[in-house]
Amino acid sequence: MAFGFFKKSDKTEKKETPAGPHYHNLVVKQVVQETKDAISIVFEQPEKRFVYKAGQFLTLIATVAGKEVRRAYSLNSSPISDSDLSVTVKRVDGGLMSNWLPDNIKAGSSIKVMEPMGHFTTEFNKANKRHLVMFAGGSGITPMMSIIKTTLVEEPESICSLVYANRDIDSIIFKNTFDQLQTKYEGRLHVIHVLDNAPVNWQGHSGLLNHDMLSKILERIPDWGIGNTTYLMCGPEGMMKNVQTLLEARQIPTDKIFKESFVQGTIDKETKK
Repeated sequence: MAFGFFKKSDKTEKKETPAGPHYHNLVVKQVVQETKDAISIVFEQPEKRFVYKAGQFLTLIATVAGKEVRRAYSLNSSPISDSDLSVTVKRVDGGLMSNWLPDNIKAGSSIKVMEPMGHFTTEFNKANKRHLVMFAGGSGITPMMSIIKTTLVEEPESICSLVYANRDIDSIIFKNTFDQLQTKYEGRLHVIHVLDNAPVNWQGHSGLLNHDMLSKILERIPDWGIGNTTYLMCGPEGMMKNVQTLLEARQIPTDKIFKESFVQGTIDKETKK
């Protein structure tokens, strides 16, 4: 059965089509405070609705400190189950756009964007029966959220397992949403949280997501066989290297492992300038 595919990608790829980029102004419908240092920006769909795939990103364009700044943010919204577009922004020390957006954007604001693009996606089919095993760290959760929501709705025979690493319980983006999705899709979504600094009464995994912890976690994840399982990752480089090394040690074929590049602190390619 053909499942489609993810392409290994990063957001340094050229973002213009041969005909040139397509720019739009999107109106902000709502700003959601996800955590102390992360917000989700919900945009109204333009009159000519954006067509996009789960896992793709938007490039936001704004004038910050007198110069044009462009940053790519993965969409956390699903093209299947969400009527609006949504991206998540996490503050980065010294980051231009990642600090400007939370400080300046509000409902009713307008911001220039480029149309959705990116290759960290797959073709969805109601006949698919597969297991998506995902590893995310911090704001690397954003494309995973889009893919998870789409899979749960579009592929009723597929399941998702997510290993999600964060600094502490207060830094878990989408925690309530994942709790709700696990209840709604009982048995089809498994979320395993890992915290660097866990509270005393924490029942989950704590500490760095290293080889030993990953091995224990993988033993808890349903085994659907290599042929029916795809492994996805998005997070800090160190985390992704650990995951990649473990999967290779388990003789997982490289064509079953896909990742979205991530720059320390945020998925938006933010740099300290």
